[in-house]
Amino acid sequence: MQVVHRYENGKLVHDVLVSVKVIEKEPEKVQKGPLEETDLSKLKVPTIVWIPKFLRVSGSQIYAKDRKPDDIDVIACGEEDDKDRIVVPLDKPLRLKIDRFLEKRFGLKGETSWHGTPYGANWKNLPIFDLALIPRNPLKFEEMNESEFAAEFYKSKENVETEVTEKATGEEAKKMADVSKKEDKIEVGIHGIVWKKIETKTPNVWNYDYALSFTAQDKIDPKFVVEVKGKEFTNVGRSLNTAVDVPVGGIITIRFHTINLYTDAKTGLKHIGVYEPRFYEYRKGDVSPDSFSSAIKIGRDSGLLIEKAMFVGIEFLRKGEALLVDEEFDVVEIAKEDAEFLSKIENTNFRIVKNEKRFLLKQDPYLHLPPEDKQYRYGIQHHFRKKSVHADDRSETE
Repeated sequence: MQVVHRYENGKLVHDVLVSVKVIEKEPEKVQKGPLEETDLSKLKVPTIVWIPKFLRVSGSQIYAKDRKPDDIDVIACGEEDDKDRIVVPLDKPLRLKIDRFLEKRFGLKGETSWHGTPYGANWKNLPIFDLALIPRNPLKFEEMNESEFAAEFYKSKENVETEVTEKATGEEAKKMADVSKKEDKIEVGIHGIVWKKIETKTPNVWNYDYALSFTAQDKIDPKFVVEVKGKEFTNVGRSLNTAVDVPVGGIITIRFHTINLYTDAKTGLKHIGVYEPRFYEYRKGDVSPDSFSSAIKIGRDSGLLIEKAMFVGIEFLRKGEALLVDEEFDVVEIAKEDAEFLSKIENTNFRIVKNEKRFLLKQDPYLHLPPEDKQYRYGIQHHFRKKSVHADDRSETE
């Protein structure tokens, strides 16, 4: 209860007894995202080796004696710009690796958008990695295998590998790097049959064309069908410069970065290819390769499958029902039926233009940069409307 005094013309008239109830307003709830409601102690952030051997020491103090200049060179994996700075861009393979880590370890799904700033985040955020230089131990020189060049220009014929025998340091950092190579490195492979063996100019080194088995349900493009010992297989790709002798018909394991599934947008015929194939081993005890369908499953289960579509000689990315041009191309003249087919596809980044009786396939001028090695006509229009004055800069497009 509270007493309130009432006055009129400066004189006390009477007192009023008033009941006052204090209402406390509940604080507004702050909305949280899915990751913020997660127990961070259960999230495991792995070590990732981004650039092995990032810094190297070279110079005449290493590869020559009594030679001028008697200097030391520090070689960094980066690009020098016009301001004498060494720039190390966040390349696509690293971003892809971190995208997969966020999806598999944190359960974050959806398209990832990368932003670069020297000042850090200005919104609520979760730091996940530090950028550090990890020492390599034990230290060991690397030769360039140029004995004739070294003998003449280094003034020395002693091109033998020398190891530094000093006590190793930074053992914990080395263990972290080893864990990264084992845990974070995506090692996915397929077993293919060698259908063509090509000898290189280097003795006892070969290139191998390899293939997979398939069935009629796979709808394989006939252009990619090959034969081994009377049986048909679908060609996948070529493994380069392998110092392991494998006979035609032998089974080899190929590891890769991604696996691409190509489907003809009009006929539905398919074939696959792998990006960055690496020979891993010769499987002497095996007699049959993986199937086309199992290779697709391996790619899909590992998150390394990229679906693409081929049409009128152009490679498209398949996003659901949409087709997106995945590369720069010049204007292409296509048949009327092909133009009608492409015109029915929504959410594209290309256009169909009718020029007299011709149909032209063009990239959307608003979604790609025009070639910079060409000259374009342009016009500048000045507009004067009372106090409003502006100019329009208009350039032609292809």
